[in-house]
Amino acid sequence: MRIDQIQIITTREEIQEMIDKAVMVAFEKLNTHASVVAISKNEQPVTAKVLSQFLSISQPTLIRWRKKGKIPYLKIGGRILYRKSEVMTAMEVKK
Repeated sequence: MRIDQIQIITTREEIQEMIDKAVMVAFEKLNTHASVVAISKNEQPVTAKVLSQFLSISQPTLIRWRKKGKIPYLKIGGRILYRKSEVMTAMEVKK
């Protein structure tokens, strides 16, 4: 088994700058996700038929995605409903 090593010569300031940028990007992603979740709480849930039309997929595909845990859903009584924004966020994250 061969292990390759890379040596990077840099200053402490450059390393700190890279860390700061990475942390800032991570916080921006968290803030974007939190905004979508806040919006989705006020959003009216939709049926599988409406969501499948919105996504241009078949209802069986939507059901398969739900069963595999690829998309979030709500179970209210005996009905399965979806929030479009939560589904879109989940699809972006899974890419």
